[in-house]
Amino acid sequence: MVLSPLMRHHGGMNRIVSLFAVVLAVVCLGPVRAENQAGNAVELGTFDKGKDDWGYNGGWEFKGAQGKFEFVDSEGHTSPGSMRLGADFSGGGAYVAMTKKGDWPDPERLEFWVKSEGLKGLIVRMADENGQFFQFPIDLQETDDWQQVALRPKTDTFKGNWGGPKDGIWHGNVSQIWINVAKPNCRENQAGSALIDDVVIVPAAS
Repeated sequence: MVLSPLMRHHGGMNRIVSLFAVVLAVVCLGPVRAENQAGNAVELGTFDKGKDDWGYNGGWEFKGAQGKFEFVDSEGHTSPGSMRLGADFSGGGAYVAMTKKGDWPDPERLEFWVKSEGLKGLIVRMADENGQFFQFPIDLQETDDWQQVALRPKTDTFKGNWGGPKDGIWHGNVSQIWINVAKPNCRENQAGSALIDDVVIVPAAS
């Protein structure tokens, strides 16, 4: 069949319209997929109204730390409410920690936001479903702003592991999380603190 110039024109226009529809669908669906992935995150602490069942460990096996763990209702990452963890180690001690036990999905990563004062880093401990702990050093930027920590327990380099099978391999779900302020992480005066907010676990792809 021979197409008239008008038919050829409309055919070209239809192809352009179809191509535009495909491009528009791709552009529109991209953010939706990203939102769905973000929506899978499991909240462990938003601290909007309090401690969200987080506890405190004063590192009591090393005596001397003057620690604090308190709810701050006036400041947070995206909305008011966060937890302040800090210590003065001038009289001794090694670390203080905020801790939480549970049964959370096999993780791709742990994320939280921190605003630090006098700290160059943190220590994070995570335990898998077999009770094996992995300890990770976290470097912090020297800034007065909030900064995000993203930790991948299966692939990031850990500095020590204990408990469970002691094989250095992550197994399944998360059973405990410890966020530590440690003496070596203090920039000066052997003291420092951090505001912690919006703690989530992003599950591994099934």
